[in-house]
Amino acid sequence: MITLSEIRQIIEDLGLSEHTYMGNVDNKKDKSIGVYGRRSISAFKKAVGGNDSYNIKEVSLLIHWNKSPGQSETAAYDIFNAVQSIASEKILFVKLANNEPVPIGTDKFGIYEYLIDFDVYYRLEEV
Repeated sequence: MITLSEIRQIIEDLGLSEHTYMGNVDNKKDKSIGVYGRRSISAFKKAVGGNDSYNIKEVSLLIHWNKSPGQSETAAYDIFNAVQSIASEKILFVKLANNEPVPIGTDKFGIYEYLIDFDVYYRLEEV
């Protein structure tokens, strides 16, 4: 299993934001990334024979940047491009849900935000 906390650490290790958090944070700081579990309806998967070798973790990143639309968009694309190449011994690959970061407007303070949805395909530990 891979946890959201592990995903948060991987995103932080990219070094593309000043702050990386997980879950609900009321006072988001500029140039931050929020890591959330994505609420979607996925079909249950089970390998024929019952021996799954991988599973999928559905993730959303909230890019909460600054009041500059240009800087915020550039940051969102930098993070989007970095997420595409995440891989490790445990992570097989990442499948992005959209072709680009999704602009979701500004928060109540005028900070531009983007959303990046993706699935992390990860190797199950051998039994």
